[in-house]
Amino acid sequence: MTFGKGPEEDPVDGWRRLIPTIEKLYPGFQRIDDIRRVDYRDWEAADMEWSTAVGQDRLRTFGRGFLVGGGRGFSIRWTTPAHDWNAKENKQALGVFLSSFEKTTKGS
Repeated sequence: MTFGKGPEEDPVDGWRRLIPTIEKLYPGFQRIDDIRRVDYRDWEAADMEWSTAVGQDRLRTFGRGFLVGGGRGFSIRWTTPAHDWNAKENKQALGVFLSSFEKTTKGS
């Protein structure tokens, strides 16, 4: 999913502008904490966490939005059952997930 439309200048603002869309797509959306500006490789980035409802279950999602240049920005997301969020294995898997993203020049 692209992170915003058109040239982005601020990944925090990009998340803020996406919240209404996420609210429509995911029932029971609740943002967790503030949107945090982070360093991610050589890109400007911001993290946002939220929870949603799937039936009686709660899911928790970590999203990292980042700007790759040329007016392009993306988000990558990790979702797990909310009750498993703090499990050691889940934290390790999230770390692998974030470190495995590679920028490609194909299709550019």
